[in-house]
Amino acid sequence: MIINSITLDNFKSHKHSHIDLDKGISLILGRNGAGKSSIFEAISYSFFKTFDGKIEDIIRKPIDDNDIADEMKVTVEFENDGTLYKLIRGKRKSKNLAKLSTKKDDKFKILCEGDTLVTHEIESLLGLDSKSFTNAIYIKQGDITKLIEKTSAERKEFIAKLLNIDDLEKAWEEMKNIINNYKNQKAENDGKLSRKSEVEEQITHLEKLIDENNIRLNDASPKTEELKEELDKLLKKVNDSDNNKNEFNNQTTRLDQQKRLIDSYNKQLNENEDKLQQIELFEKECVELKKYVIRLPYYKELKEYKLNLDKENVRLNQVTAVINDIKNNERILKENKDIYEKYILFDKELEELNNNRKDLEVKIRDNNEITVKLSEKEKRKEANFNYIQQTSEYASKIFNSNFNSPEEVERKVIDEKEKTEKTIENLTKNINENNEEISVKRNELKNTKKSLNDLENTKETCPICQSPISHEKHEELSEKYKNDINNFEKIINDLLKENEKKNIELRKCNEYLEEIEDINISKLKDQYDEFKTLNEEITDLNKLLPQIEEDNELLKQLDENIQEKDDYKNSVKDVYNQYLVANENLKKTDIEKEEERLKEINSNITDLRNKCQEIVERFSVKDNLDQTIKYAEIQVDQYNQKQGIINEKDSYLKQKEEITNNIKCEEKTYSEIEDKINNLNYDDEENQKLHETYISQQAEYDENKEIITKLNVEIEKDNSLLKEYQSEFENLSKTELEQKHLTDYIKALEKIREIYSKDGVQKELRDAARPSIEKNTMDIFNDFDFDYSSLILTEDYDIIVENKNEKLEFKMMSGGEKIAIALALRLGIARVVSKHKTQLLMLDEPTIHLDDERRDSLIEIIGKNTIVPQMIVVTHDDGMEALSNHIIKISKVNGISHVDNS
Repeated sequence: MIINSITLDNFKSHKHSHIDLDKGISLILGRNGAGKSSIFEAISYSFFKTFDGKIEDIIRKPIDDNDIADEMKVTVEFENDGTLYKLIRGKRKSKNLAKLSTKKDDKFKILCEGDTLVTHEIESLLGLDSKSFTNAIYIKQGDITKLIEKTSAERKEFIAKLLNIDDLEKAWEEMKNIINNYKNQKAENDGKLSRKSEVEEQITHLEKLIDENNIRLNDASPKTEELKEELDKLLKKVNDSDNNKNEFNNQTTRLDQQKRLIDSYNKQLNENEDKLQQIELFEKECVELKKYVIRLPYYKELKEYKLNLDKENVRLNQVTAVINDIKNNERILKENKDIYEKYILFDKELEELNNNRKDLEVKIRDNNEITVKLSEKEKRKEANFNYIQQTSEYASKIFNSNFNSPEEVERKVIDEKEKTEKTIENLTKNINENNEEISVKRNELKNTKKSLNDLENTKETCPICQSPISHEKHEELSEKYKNDINNFEKIINDLLKENEKKNIELRKCNEYLEEIEDINISKLKDQYDEFKTLNEEITDLNKLLPQIEEDNELLKQLDENIQEKDDYKNSVKDVYNQYLVANENLKKTDIEKEEERLKEINSNITDLRNKCQEIVERFSVKDNLDQTIKYAEIQVDQYNQKQGIINEKDSYLKQKEEITNNIKCEEKTYSEIEDKINNLNYDDEENQKLHETYISQQAEYDENKEIITKLNVEIEKDNSLLKEYQSEFENLSKTELEQKHLTDYIKALEKIREIYSKDGVQKELRDAARPSIEKNTMDIFNDFDFDYSSLILTEDYDIIVENKNEKLEFKMMSGGEKIAIALALRLGIARVVSKHKTQLLMLDEPTIHLDDERRDSLIEIIGKNTIVPQMIVVTHDDGMEALSNHIIKISKVNGISHVDNS
């Protein structure tokens, strides 16, 4: 398989990154954290949907509200066996996306869709599953150094993991739990079977109880039937008596209701007669009240005349006042004419002076802005000087040296920051490596303690393979486990102490880096440049100060002249305003017209007085006219109310006749109900005795019926319990058969587990793989131009090479030779895993954790790549740039990774 291109959309820190690849070596170069390794993760995700953590961890997070990341997608175009394919896998909101297409006639056509189908098709095309792909094609950080630095036992475990043999080890471990589960089941069944004899006894006892209760039930049933017949006859008598009682009560209730109805009609008749008497009284009173109905309109007319007379008097006063005002305004104009004309003259002169002042104010405002600007620049200059001085002093204190310019500070900051970051990176790497080693050793310590505990709990059987062992072997194993535990604990404690020292050193480096990062070089340079610019601008502004003082003096003189004229205007302001008001008033009035209105008003007043006098004399109206009108209105209202009631007289007479007829009809019905009650002959005492007899016999029947119910319940309960015991007995019989099968199955599983142990199938697979690994490793190693005749992996996975019949141990070789052998061994394992189908290799930070000698050797070997058609190398090591002309540079800006394919 050859990858032609890969496109990452919103994958981890990549917003949209497209990478073109070719055969040979493609170098992906960038600083730590730039997003290089994410490309390998994206390839693994696209082919097999494998990734660390949750799906949310690989979807890019938006950096702000305007940043959209609603779809994550990885697109890979690759070639396999001469056919071009396009693979797309991703996620949009809650929907998964997976699509594999093949190129035919210059167009991609869909081959399959959906996560499962696409993964199965990829496995079929490549002949590799996810784990084999990772082990054969993807060489992770530290894989090569593990083959160099690990012990033979650790190397053996690591290679077994690459060959997928570790799955058999996991299966071997898991089978122990399965066997223990079956043994626990067998022990549990032994406990169940101990109840079998007890269950048989319970079944016999319950069958006897059920027979006895059935006999008692057959004796009680006939008596219950006799009591039921007698109770039914008595119930009919009780029901007949109760029906007679109900009819008696119903008729009695009707009689009471009829009496209340007759009483109601009599009450209505009395109320009707009271109303007729009231109407006769109202007819007499209305004769006297009618005179107020005649007088009220005249009273109201008189009131209207008086109101109009008051209005005309008000108008008379108003017109008289207007005529007097006209004469007064004519006098004011004559007396104040000279003052008015002088006021107008000064007003024009002031307008010209104020215009001159506005022009001068604009000029002074500009002068003030210059003064303010000068003050602001002085303050900014001082602030810049203080910042430059404080930053320089801070830098001098941190670095223990003096600086003459911001550029010197900048160079020192960049240099110290790079050195400190490199130290932090190395310390962090060492601590993480130690933590990984601690985790491994703690796991081994835990397993060894468990093995020791299992050994102490058995005296004749090996706790691991369950095979018989002698007492001497038992003691030997115990001593070995204890020594291993002491060694593991010592290694863990040594690593923890080393990490404690490195963490202290790391904390100091981080504190030093924080102090360096507090120095804002960009701001320091900006402040220094601004300080020099401000100094020049302040010198230019100081030259303008003499003209500013001259303009301020001119404004002072102009204000004194304006104030003198304003004082005169203010002193005659009231006289001027009086003149204006009088002039305006004369324009709005006409004295001849006002005198004509005066004659008209006097005529109206005389006419209204005559009309008022006429009404007063006719009806003898007193002075309090409002009270007279109010009294008359009350009398008229009473007249209208009583007249309305009088109009209802015929209706009340008709009601009286209807009520009298209803009373006669209802009295007849009352007599009929009395006759029915007398004919019933109901006796309440006899009805009570019948009920008491029925209750007594009902109690006897219920008691007998309860006995039968109890017997039925007991029989049903015993039958149910009997079924449970019978079912349990049947299950126990099945358990006896199951015990035999479990015994045979446990023996078979223990035999299979022994086959899958480290000394069984695992050993056979390792032994079978070793020759292939040796051959492939040697084939690759010969391509590196090293003069060795063969490479041997011992049974314990020690590495031995032969040169001219001389055997050399791996630990005796140079650093360059070790790295070459480790790389060849790792690639040889990859060929075995992929069954020689490897066309692509992906190396993630291959030079990490290597000293200079090993690093240079590895770079030289990779540069001579004839191992596979295509190799993709991820690194932050600038020294590897010489390996390839095809360099993809990765950088990160504002949290987003960017790709440069140049």
